[in-house]
Amino acid sequence: LEKIILKKKIKFIFSIQHKWIISKKIIDLVNGNAFNLHLCTLPDYRGSCGINLAILHKKKYINATLHYIIPEVDMGPVVFEEKVKIEKNDNAFSLYGKLEEKGYNVFLKLFSHIIKGKKIPKNYKNGTSLFGSYKSLDKYRVLNYNQKNINDQFLYSKALNFKPFKPLIIKNNNQNFYLTPEITETKTQKKFVRVSSKIINTYKNKDEIKKLLKKKETPLEKKLYCQK
Repeated sequence: LEKIILKKKIKFIFSIQHKWIISKKIIDLVNGNAFNLHLCTLPDYRGSCGINLAILHKKKYINATLHYIIPEVDMGPVVFEEKVKIEKNDNAFSLYGKLEEKGYNVFLKLFSHIIKGKKIPKNYKNGTSLFGSYKSLDKYRVLNYNQKNINDQFLYSKALNFKPFKPLIIKNNNQNFYLTPEITETKTQKKFVRVSSKIINTYKNKDEIKKLLKKKETPLEKKLYCQK
């Protein structure tokens, strides 16, 4: 990489959700002009799972953040950011799509500054921050089904809904079910259950599956469905 930067006389580095740490040596080769798009609010949520944590913490807004790259992960000063409102029916995957659009906008702002020779902003933000890794979500990934934690089930299912990663697992009657939220496109926005063919084929002779398919008005089925 160093040889390519020097040979091609590269002046800027642009990173989009890059999962590896870029060394100070590489950053110095472009005079600090290295930028990363982080699809969450900084400094609140660093790491790869900020969207999930923002949902779990019931945040009302989340930012697509373009920041300078420094050796410390997601700690560089902010260049530009755009806000997204977290709607009631949003989940991790739907928010990712919205943040991608905002990420495109903040990159356009950066490119405009570069082309026009304008000074690129450096906004230093203070505050506490959480580092979210995929492992940090494990404590939310398994729940025992009961009527008392139905709201947690709905919240966790939204936060963990991001294929191909494992969704919420509900333990019920010695069976495990993968559950994610789904909102229909009807005017009433009613929630319904959809059981995957994989689970049906695996457990089609089990009484638990037969009961789940027959019951249409249980609290569990109103708010959750088995992942495709």
